[in-house]
Amino acid sequence: MNPIQRLILILAAVWIVVKLLLFYTGNSVAYTQIVVSLNIGFTIYIIYKSLKNHYSLIPISTTGTAIESNLENKNTENKHINSLTGKGTDFLMDFKVSMKSAVQYSLIIFGFLAIYYMVIDTQYIEGLVDERIELIREQIEDAGGYAAVMEEKKDQINIPQGEELPSEEKYLTEIRGNFMTMLNMKVFLSLIFTYFFLLNLSCSAVMSGIAQRIFIKSA
Repeated sequence: MNPIQRLILILAAVWIVVKLLLFYTGNSVAYTQIVVSLNIGFTIYIIYKSLKNHYSLIPISTTGTAIESNLENKNTENKHINSLTGKGTDFLMDFKVSMKSAVQYSLIIFGFLAIYYMVIDTQYIEGLVDERIELIREQIEDAGGYAAVMEEKKDQINIPQGEELPSEEKYLTEIRGNFMTMLNMKVFLSLIFTYFFLLNLSCSAVMSGIAQRIFIKSA
């Protein structure tokens, strides 16, 4: 096992422990932003270490030292620059290195989350929906109460002839049901997968774009 793979396993284990601690302390929904931020930070750090390791494997003579010491010989300089690109320090190669490590980490986390939400924290989606319903309830109260909101939106609500407006609880229950239908487990896991893909793509692109400036200067 190489150092990068070991780092990926350690950081994944730390993230999983934090996620489980939040669940067992009853804060899995309230502190969602903590695990999200931690995951982003770990992803960036893994990409950084992977690129640093990648550049460290390139001979010093190809990372700028020899180029700077031979400015008077333009042919030599061009030769070193070509060697640098050929040895895998161009953007595409850096991006490949970044994505490989980021995807390895993400697959571990995604695999855990699939098990976590289907077996351990099966009420997580309901918790998110309930949190949203409470937010809607507060917005209704801030707007002057349920009656005032319904009066304002009466032209937008389709009420069968001869029936009255639903009560506040019935109205919120219907909204909750719609949320639960739209945010089922398959959709939720698909959103998480898409999130990881976009996170890895964006972080890898940014880090690969600045890798040469960071690691060649520090070589």
